[in-house]
Amino acid sequence: MTEAEVVQQWPGLWELQQKGDYEGAARKYEEALKAKPDSPELKAKLEEMKKLAAQQRNQAGEQLAQRGDVQKAIQEFDKSLQIDPSADNRERVTQARRSAAKNFYNLGYGANYDRNFADAQRDLKNALALDPTLKEAKDALKQAEAQQRIEDQVQVAQKAEVAKAPAEAMPTAPAAQPQALDAVTQALDQRLAQRKVGKARPIDEKAAGAAGGRTEGAGNTVLYFDGHVEWLGNLRESASRGVDALEKGRYEEAKKSLEEVLASKVDLGPAANRALREHLAKAQTELEKLKARGKEDHVREPKGVLTTPGVAAAAEKPAGQRTLGSLSLLFDQYISARKAHEAPRREYEVRDKLVALEEFPRKEAALGEDRKRAEKGRHWFRPEAAAEGLAPVSGGKAAGVLPIALQFPATGTVGYYFERPYAGGLRGEIRLECIRIGAALCLQGALAFLIIVALAAGYRRRPLLALEAGGVLVVVLAFLYALATEAAGEYFIVAIWAAALTVVVLGVLRIARRLPAGAG
Repeated sequence: MTEAEVVQQWPGLWELQQKGDYEGAARKYEEALKAKPDSPELKAKLEEMKKLAAQQRNQAGEQLAQRGDVQKAIQEFDKSLQIDPSADNRERVTQARRSAAKNFYNLGYGANYDRNFADAQRDLKNALALDPTLKEAKDALKQAEAQQRIEDQVQVAQKAEVAKAPAEAMPTAPAAQPQALDAVTQALDQRLAQRKVGKARPIDEKAAGAAGGRTEGAGNTVLYFDGHVEWLGNLRESASRGVDALEKGRYEEAKKSLEEVLASKVDLGPAANRALREHLAKAQTELEKLKARGKEDHVREPKGVLTTPGVAAAAEKPAGQRTLGSLSLLFDQYISARKAHEAPRREYEVRDKLVALEEFPRKEAALGEDRKRAEKGRHWFRPEAAAEGLAPVSGGKAAGVLPIALQFPATGTVGYYFERPYAGGLRGEIRLECIRIGAALCLQGALAFLIIVALAAGYRRRPLLALEAGGVLVVVLAFLYALATEAAGEYFIVAIWAAALTVVVLGVLRIARRLPAGAG
């Protein structure tokens, strides 16, 4: 069946394709294929329509993801796979979802950096909804959630402190309150207790991520407290400048300074707030009067004469009404109370704990690697590897440094020439390194055997005595090494190997002595 026949038999098919309704066209071709199941042309057109329809769904999913409608985007991607479940389309859908997830991760990372934790969590959750395997998004989401918990603790502590503070003595401006520092300090104490360096243990990545969030949140809390005290001092200076400018007739400057204080939303109680508003209103009124008269600001020195009626009237009022001394006093009282509070002491405690906490991941990772090497050495019966993992000497020097002039060498020994220290005298130093292969003990035992044979060569008349003396010497030296080095167990095993080889050699020699001269 040709395409023209299909179009003629199923009206509207051509219109569907022209409008871009490829799903509708695919349904029409499915009906046609039921009537003509053996038509290769219909099968090819059906596959073409399915691919075009799936492509439409993929594009719609990408556009929805860009607009932030992740759930509908996922639905579009799923419908695309239902229409065309081929491997090629699955790969296209996977790439589209990964690309959209990466975009959301970048948005979440930026929001997290800007400390906008709510938006960060939303974007990172969208990233994981599109690509659940995106590890970076998982880690960033854990960090954002941990930091959000710290922010929530700070806000709760702020509200609690403001609620119990006198209305006339405690501004509601944000600050790092002692309760918040208590919560942070407690969290850090728990983490430090878990990570005390004792036995090496696997690193808890989940707890480490949460600790990272607490660490950054605590650091920002401390910095926020420092900035809050400075911020209050600046407001106090602005209020003082405004009052001083009002007294001297500099109404424009007074208006600007007092508006700055009121814009900060600092709440010093009804009386102080009312005084601020009254002074601002007065500055605005006098400024309007001067502008109406076409005059500039008049300035009066402390001992001069006021040149405008408004300022003269202000000068006639009592000093308590002319100045904002009560406001400045409240600022001073609040700052003094904050500095005298326990918060600074806890601030230093938090800083110390942060420094200590930063050191633990590095130490814990190093101990974890040492423990892994030790376990691997025991598993493969490699005592030298186990000793290397547990020895306090850095690098591969598992056997340590033996500050003795002449030492029994182990396989892999690196010998350093005699040195003459500046203090005078001579000393020798041999640094023993274990070969990290399974046959190390066999080689060390064989070396001990060669030394025994060398001793025997010096005693031609009494070879058995020399061999026995050599075996005893090996055992004694091994015992001395066990006392002087970190790899004690290794050298005991070397001694066992040497003793065993000695026994074998003694047996062979005794048998050889009993054989006739012409035997063999």
